[in-house]
Amino acid sequence: MSDEVVGTWIATAPAGESKGFEQFCKTLKADEKMIEQFRKVTFGTKLSKEGSSWTVSVLGDENVIKTVSFESGKEYETEGMDKKMYKVTSKMDGCKCDETSIPMEGDGKGTRTTRVVNNGVMTVTSTSIEFPDCSMTYTMKKK
Repeated sequence: MSDEVVGTWIATAPAGESKGFEQFCKTLKADEKMIEQFRKVTFGTKLSKEGSSWTVSVLGDENVIKTVSFESGKEYETEGMDKKMYKVTSKMDGCKCDETSIPMEGDGKGTRTTRVVNNGVMTVTSTSIEFPDCSMTYTMKKK
């Protein structure tokens, strides 16, 4: 992603109002308690870049949930919101980021997430790798 995306982005609505939220969570076999918890949360992302290294903080109601640093196109390991470990590859390209997240344990196939910035709006679409017709989409605006 280009430098224009550096900064803090906040979702325009709580996660539960995202297009496809319910079906996406059920398809990924998310725990019901976690679904209820996240339904009301307004997520955000804080992006910064130093040289070739990116740092991303995931925000929940503007509080930092977790922070990861990585280089575009290189695989890294991180803990997911569900407390499981994932192998992740994020490729930054102009105003677009493609991310693949594969669980290190269990039988889940993981997700592909695309973030695209256009006219000051970041559109985020997460898709199940196993069931590519199942996705969740929401928008974010720069704070």
